[in-house]
Amino acid sequence: MPSKIRLSQTLLMTFALLAGTIVQAAYPGSSPVLLQAGDAALRADLEWLANRGVLDISTSTWPLPASIVVEAVARRNIRLASPQDYATLERVVRAVEAATQNSWGTELDVNTSKIRATGFENTPLAREAASVYGQGSNDVAAAHLEVRGLNSSLTDRQSRTDLQGSYAALNVAGQILYVGQLDHWWGPGWSDSLIWSNHASAIAGVGLRNGSDAPFQTRWLSWIGPWGYELFLGQIQHDEVIAHPQVTGMRVYARPLRGLELGASRMIMWGGAGRANDARGFWKAVSGNSNTATAQDDPSDELAGFDLRYTLPFIGGNPVTLYGQAIGEDEAGHLPSKYMVLAGIGMAQSLGSHRLQWHLEATDSETDRFFGRKAGQSGLAYNHWTYRDGYYQDQLPIGSWMGGDGKSVSANLTWTPTEWRYQQQYTFRYLHAQVNPGDQAINQAFPRADTLNGLIGGVNWMVPRTHIQANVGASVIRKQSNGATQFGGLLQLRIPLDKY
Repeated sequence: MPSKIRLSQTLLMTFALLAGTIVQAAYPGSSPVLLQAGDAALRADLEWLANRGVLDISTSTWPLPASIVVEAVARRNIRLASPQDYATLERVVRAVEAATQNSWGTELDVNTSKIRATGFENTPLAREAASVYGQGSNDVAAAHLEVRGLNSSLTDRQSRTDLQGSYAALNVAGQILYVGQLDHWWGPGWSDSLIWSNHASAIAGVGLRNGSDAPFQTRWLSWIGPWGYELFLGQIQHDEVIAHPQVTGMRVYARPLRGLELGASRMIMWGGAGRANDARGFWKAVSGNSNTATAQDDPSDELAGFDLRYTLPFIGGNPVTLYGQAIGEDEAGHLPSKYMVLAGIGMAQSLGSHRLQWHLEATDSETDRFFGRKAGQSGLAYNHWTYRDGYYQDQLPIGSWMGGDGKSVSANLTWTPTEWRYQQQYTFRYLHAQVNPGDQAINQAFPRADTLNGLIGGVNWMVPRTHIQANVGASVIRKQSNGATQFGGLLQLRIPLDKY
């Protein structure tokens, strides 16, 4: 990231805290702390409670405001709660408390595998990484500053140092206005998102997010149910064909019926070096028709689509969730077209004092292939005739972890003992995927065509009394291209030094 952008972010974070301190007495509100994408343990806890009807909350749009979680916990449905649910609620409350407390510390990461994350979990973008962080918040402002150094990055375009995970936020009349470099995740997928995931370096920018997803109070709009949105304006770093293109993101979701959530997302890449970056260029990208005769006339590269998630009533005491996502790589008649698709099914199951969460998920990131039901159109997904670096940052996919033209099936199990003192959570995944069949150079997550078969496991826990958060993982991936078996190890330690 250019030094002037880092300086601007740091100054804005300082301003946000000062402004919040000044206006706090005059404007009471709820803390605008943001919970970032990548905390797989927290998401599993929230989805467990949402699927079982204890919490009315969405987990499809990250970063997730802590105020939404606090609001959901306050109005929890205790009539449905079981001992496992109460233990999970306690885990959620502790996680939110840790995120909202004034703290400082360090994080140390080791990732021996050159394969990027294949799921929601936060995985280092280098073999070794180390960071120092500090955070603080009040009822109006919040800030988290994290300075990170990387050694042996996954791609040559990544910065050796960055501010990933840093942000400053203000509560503005119940809405959260933030600036920073935060991981995002848009969609209901357990292991993948076709439009915005945390599989690439986070995009630096400015965003606006609802601080509450309560329904409208008017009878004309109350039928929409709990709802939320996010607006984002950022900039891609390190592209070479067109340097520093702008990115505009828009998402809205609603829960009109019990158990049903609907979402719509749109991402636009526009502007950049040599192209219109003013208000006129922005409006042309947002409102224009992208089907133009020449690359020079094309105002933007756009992806848009829809997702849904529906939890069926308890089957044998265990709820079943169906979910899907369809994202169009092109536009026809002002609607998305040339779709990539994702589909999955999950179940939340109690077994004694243990929680089991099962997910079977499939993704097809080739346009109009629909899991082999049609011939498909290769070379279109996450590609563009003007923005030839593609829908990637640092040559890592902003959408699906595979990049374009891939297909995958994964079987996932999350096991959470609810009575063990270390707050452990174990994850297991079987993965089969075909990646980058066209050997596209823009995809350095998988730079050549390959078929992968793998087993991935991990454990996340909190060490008692030390407040240290630890995550240990291992993977075994067999690549069909050369018959090699690749073993990977992961170690992450987050140590709040202010506790000592």
